[in-house]
Amino acid sequence: MPSPWANAEPQKKPRYYMVVRAVEGAKEVAPEQVRQIFTEELAKHPEDCITERAEYPKEPEALAARLATEKLTGYLVTVRILEITRELVPAAAGKPPMLQRGVRLTVIGASIPEDRIAFGGHGDALTGTIMRGKPSEAEAASLLSDAIRYAISQAVDESLKQLHKGSKSPSAAKRP
Repeated sequence: MPSPWANAEPQKKPRYYMVVRAVEGAKEVAPEQVRQIFTEELAKHPEDCITERAEYPKEPEALAARLATEKLTGYLVTVRILEITRELVPAAAGKPPMLQRGVRLTVIGASIPEDRIAFGGHGDALTGTIMRGKPSEAEAASLLSDAIRYAISQAVDESLKQLHKGSKSPSAAKRP
């Protein structure tokens, strides 16, 4: 009997190495939390990218040389929180009140070592929960964390689409 993995596609090697350089504009949420959510989202795309590794150099020129030996393109990523919202939607027409948390963010990737903008993505998410009394701060924080996760997911997907479009070499035109 043949192995069920005999016809399995070989796993693609990642093409991109991403390091979160900064998290900006995050006043209501810890930058480290945003960094972790972003890293977790990238981990869902192992066929495309890997994230910062301790064994890789930190200095941009040395890092670029290491990435070149592994045929990876490196990017320094900035996650910029543009807006965080918190709204209590009042009860209406038989519906209970809701607490909504929203976030709007952008992700900007700059090439290593040139530090030129290479891609960008944005995310916008709104989460909510039905209120049964006064909302706890833990519940509000959990909603905000979910909104950040959804927005980062959108931004990463958009960024990877841009990288895929840009990485395809144009086909050579045929001469008559």
